[in-house]
Amino acid sequence: EGLAAHTTTPYSIYSANGVIGTARTALITDILRFRDFTNSNDLFTLNSNGTFTLGLGASSTGYRQVAIGNGATASGNFDISIGTGTASGGDSVAIGRSPGAFAYGVAIGNSASAGINGIAMGQSSSATGNGVAIGFDAEATASSIGLGANAKGTGNNSITLNANGGAVTPSAANAFNVFMSSNTTPDLTIDATNGSTVNSNLKVTGQGYSELHTVTSAASITPDWDNSNVQTFELTSASTTIVNPSNIKPGATYILILKQDSTGGRTVSFGTQYNFPADTAPTLTTTANKADVITLVAYSSTVLMCTSVLDFTTT
Repeated sequence: EGLAAHTTTPYSIYSANGVIGTARTALITDILRFRDFTNSNDLFTLNSNGTFTLGLGASSTGYRQVAIGNGATASGNFDISIGTGTASGGDSVAIGRSPGAFAYGVAIGNSASAGINGIAMGQSSSATGNGVAIGFDAEATASSIGLGANAKGTGNNSITLNANGGAVTPSAANAFNVFMSSNTTPDLTIDATNGSTVNSNLKVTGQGYSELHTVTSAASITPDWDNSNVQTFELTSASTTIVNPSNIKPGATYILILKQDSTGGRTVSFGTQYNFPADTAPTLTTTANKADVITLVAYSSTVLMCTSVLDFTTT
């Protein structure tokens, strides 16, 4: 009722009230628009292809987009922009004041920026391709994660957790860094390439241990301390030389267990980096199935200070 059909421009709706009953359907096959009083700027548009805009200057130019807010822009298919930002490239989401999100990216927060497949949440946060940045001014490079205000790790495929507040900028790739007491030195670093580090006191409730590494003897054995801090060599050769080891870490403690096989009588000599008291290696047990324990402290990368405890039963 009260709706007059206008068949010429401006196709206006009569000013009287109109009611469409619950059994009625309003079919729109083109674009539904509401404009401001100047009749020049759209405030609301609904397109039959699924695009939807709400807000002065909000715009959508692709397929099935949503733009809500003054100046919100959605320019790629399936983009969503809420606020005053820009979603572009397709399947992206921008929410907040002036965020920018590119294809498959999500940017939430004032001036947040998300690259392709990136996620940025927080004011001024930024994530490049495949990165995730969460927190004020957090940044994430390719395939990395930055969590916390001012987390700005630059290493690809890394994780930076910042609970310190100050800007932190670790650069190692494929590493996990936790900053709590300092914004220059991480309290915890897990890095398979360069080694993991705890820069604070560590309390372990339960056991902390190095897994036992066992080697069957040959005429020559080279301990690799990256295999374990505790290693057992079962002596099966008449004479075995324990040559200078690899991957010595100064300050570390290592243990060698030298076990005679069921035959016994096996002898051992040591490389030049094994330093025993008075420069004299011990006379090891040669009884079958007996074992001797050599404890080594790495004084440097080339000097191992060694002590021995002999004649243990292993059966």
